Amino acid sequence: MPIERMPDPADLVPGAREALTALHRAIAGAGLGERLLALTGPAGAATGAQTGEERAVVALTAAVTRSGPVPDRVWDRAAKHFDQRELAALLLSIAITAAVHRIDVSTHRQSSAHRQRRTDMTSTKTYDGFTEAERGAMKERARELKKNGKDLEPEVLAKIAEMDGDDRVLAERVHALIRAAAPGLAPKLWYGMPAYARNGKVVCFFQAAAKFKSRYAMLGFSDEAHLDDGDLWATYFAVTALTPTTESRITDLVQRAAA
Repeated sequence: MPIERMPDPADLVPGAREALTALHRAIAGAGLGERLLALTGPAGAATGAQTGEERAVVALTAAVTRSGPVPDRVWDRAAKHFDQRELAALLLSIAITAAVHRIDVSTHRQSSAHRQRRTDMTSTKTYDGFTEAERGAMKERARELKKNGKDLEPEVLAKIAEMDGDDRVLAERVHALIRAAAPGLAPKLWYGMPAYARNGKVVCFFQAAAKFKSRYAMLGFSDEAHLDDGDLWATYFAVTALTPTTESRITDLVQRAAA
């Protein structure tokens, strides 16, 4: 197959797209923000870093993506601004974005006859490591951060009302179950998803199937949730229907998470 006609590699490997989406979601969960994550891309240095944090990210990105070891001074500079979890998220973002960029450059070379077709495709798809749905979620998160401290339950209910079909039915019931099981968790929006927080930190959230075009909705828990069970436990649960049994399990999970 001519290289210029090769499909996106992530579309050829079963499960690759879903795995990338899950990894990007996990990286975004570190709370670094859209601006800092955007600086981990190949064009990050050209965007004009303004703060010490932003300059540290640009320097780390440049050092990691070129050959050779990362200088100690770059690590020291980054460590002044970010904890280990945030540094890990930055390194993952740098690696993924750089890899996707290289694949894009190598597999999407095209003749002038193909350029219009490729231009049409980019109207619905991005190649900077994030899908349109993921970029939309990050923009929603930026707006949400400006509203911290307010009573956000009306906005959560409004977001649920916007959902379609089964997503809305599940979200409404899950919301009611969480509010009853853990009244101390405050409803808020998190990347456009109904979420429930303790002291401003998300403990659990509901992800509609339509959010990232998944085949099922999910109830997720952050590392703020007290679900520890030995050396291995689940933090994401697929939700396809609510029965007395599943509702009882959700109630138990939420009560444990909020304890």
